[in-house]
Amino acid sequence: MNIAFALVANATAVLSLTGILLAHRDEAARALDRLATFDDLTGVLNRRAWLVQSNVELANSVRYDKPLAVLMLDLDYFKQINDSRGHEAGDRALKFVARALKAAVRTGDIVGRYGGEEFCVLLNHADRAAAKAFDQRMRAYLADATARELGHALNYSAGITVRISADDTLEAMLRRADVMLYSAKAQGRSRTLDAQELRLGQDAAG
Repeated sequence: MNIAFALVANATAVLSLTGILLAHRDEAARALDRLATFDDLTGVLNRRAWLVQSNVELANSVRYDKPLAVLMLDLDYFKQINDSRGHEAGDRALKFVARALKAAVRTGDIVGRYGGEEFCVLLNHADRAAAKAFDQRMRAYLADATARELGHALNYSAGITVRISADDTLEAMLRRADVMLYSAKAQGRSRTLDAQELRLGQDAAG
């Protein structure tokens, strides 16, 4: 009888330990999955996950012949924030912008941190006008809230692109948005350009 009780006790202990190990393994797997999907600082999608999900939405845009836009933005003078106010202030600014972007997008839109102080937003069922309207809402919110929430002004330069054909790729869209973003930087920052505005600026310069 004593031997039987001992065997039962040992078996119970082994099963309990196994359950604990499995629970920790599942928790670790979930943590790794989150690290592989979300940016640890801002909580939005990281670059890899944003690209994966955005490619899916681009395919759907082509399949159902719906417009789609990408906004790529880069915070202006971000290095000065880190240098003058410290890296904690820079982190707060990044988290603030990420929260603002997540609050402003609609269901189906995708926000990601593309790298450093750069974010990308995929806007589903959005043409150029809708993308510009989103950008204007973001700028109005930042103008109103940054001094109150962060204690200093914060703005960004950005580029907008839309899907132009069924053969368009996400990589091509990002290249176009990147060109427009850095044209916005070159033209004085704190502005958003799209292909039409860039052409108008070049024509005027010519």
